[in-house]
Amino acid sequence: TIRQYGTHGFYKTPLKWGAFRPAFNFMVAYKELLHEFMDANSRSSLPAYGSLFALDTTGISATYKQYSWLGMGGIKFFDSQVTSLNGNFGFDYNHLLIDTVEKNIFRVRFNADGKIKVSGFELFAHTQWIGNDTRLANLHWVGINSAIKGFGKLTAKVEWESATPSWQQLYLIANKREIWNHDFKNVLKNTYSFDFEPKNSFLPKLEVKFALVDQLIYMDVSKQFTQDNRILKHLHIRVQENLTLKRWNSHHELNLHHLSPDPAGWTGWYTYHDLSYKASFFKRATHATFGVNAQIYDPTQLFGFHSLTLQYYPLRTFSIQTKPLVGAFMVFKVDDFTARIQFEQLDAFWDKKRISFVEGYPMYDFALRVSIQWKFIN
Repeated sequence: TIRQYGTHGFYKTPLKWGAFRPAFNFMVAYKELLHEFMDANSRSSLPAYGSLFALDTTGISATYKQYSWLGMGGIKFFDSQVTSLNGNFGFDYNHLLIDTVEKNIFRVRFNADGKIKVSGFELFAHTQWIGNDTRLANLHWVGINSAIKGFGKLTAKVEWESATPSWQQLYLIANKREIWNHDFKNVLKNTYSFDFEPKNSFLPKLEVKFALVDQLIYMDVSKQFTQDNRILKHLHIRVQENLTLKRWNSHHELNLHHLSPDPAGWTGWYTYHDLSYKASFFKRATHATFGVNAQIYDPTQLFGFHSLTLQYYPLRTFSIQTKPLVGAFMVFKVDDFTARIQFEQLDAFWDKKRISFVEGYPMYDFALRVSIQWKFIN
C-alpha cells in the first residue's frame, strides 16, 4: 500500500537584468509505504524462501512500514532560451519500522542544473547529491546537443552515478529476527549515450546507451542479495517511431538489452506497438482516443519470484516462442480533465496456454484499469 501527498509552488520576482530573472520554488511531500507478508504454512513449503529461513518451521511473517517527509526549496537564477541555471536544497526524513526494529534516517539533498547555447550547440549539465554521514549518493552528467540542418537533432551525454543500496538490500528482519544485515558498497555506473531524432517524421528515433557497472547488487538463485565485484558492460538500444495520418496514429518501440557478463539474467528484448484513432465531439470540446496495443517479450532467463522481498532472481536459461500480450485503451479529455480506460491481457480470452516468464508466479489474467487526472491551475 502506498499513499503520497504533496504540493509545490513558485514565485517569479519582478527583478530582471538581461538573462538574470530570479524565481523561487518550493516542494513538500509526505509518503507512506506498507508491505505486510504472511505465510502460515508449515516448513515443507518454506524452501521457496531460501536457506536463511531453515529455522522457521511454522511459517513466515514480516512487516515493513516507511513514513517519509521531503522538503525542497530553490532558486532559478537565469531563465532564457540561451541560458538557464537553478539550484535546489532540501532534506528527507524517513521513519522505518522493519518488523520489530525501528530506524530513523535523515538525509540532505542538493541538485543543480544549467545550460548555455553557443554557436548552434547547447551545452547542459546536472549534479545531484543525497546522503548523510554514513551514506552518500551522487549523480552527475554533462552533454551537448545540436540541430543539424536538414538532418535532425543529435544529443550526446556522459553520466556518472554512485547509487546507495536500497534499505531492503541492506537489512531484512522477519519472524522477529534478523535475516540479513549487509554492508554493501555503492553501485558505480558510468554511462555514455547518444540520441538521434531525425527531421523526417517517418524515420525512427534512435537511442544508444553503453554503461560500465561496478558492484552490481542483485538477488541470485540462492534467494539472497549478492554484490558482484566485476565490471559489467550493459548495452541498451531503443528505437521509437510515431506515424500519423490524419486522425490515425501508430506508435512502435523496440528495447534491446545486452549485458556481459550477465549474472542477473537481464539480457533480452521487448517491443510495444499500438494503433489509435482520435475523435472529437460537442464542437471539439471533448476529445477521445480509441486504440489497440500489443507487447512482445523475449527474455533469455526463466526467473523465480521471492514473494517476501518482491524480488525476481534468475533460475536458468530458456528459449520460448514469443506471443503478443494484447490490450485496448480509451482516453477521454475535456480541458484539463483526462480519463483513461485500459483493457489489459485480452489474449487471456483465447490463449489458455500462455507462457509464464516467472516460475511459481501467476500469469497476469485479463484486467481493467481506470485512471483519472484533473489539473487545477490558478
